[in-house]
Amino acid sequence: MKGRDALKAVIVLALASACGIVGLLLADGAWDALLLVLAASPLAVGLWRWRAEARAGGR
Repeated sequence: MKGRDALKAVIVLALASACGIVGLLLADGAWDALLLVLAASPLAVGLWRWRAEARAGGR
């Protein structure tokens, strides 16, 4: 993934994370777990991509 596609993915993940954080501040109860996963999704995607790049570079 290069160029504009990578930038679009980063922007979408940043907006999803921001919405999750705002939702955590506004919501209460069972929604907290879902919004926490939404806020942490960029970290999970970053870890997944990092491991994929590390595996591809090790070949």
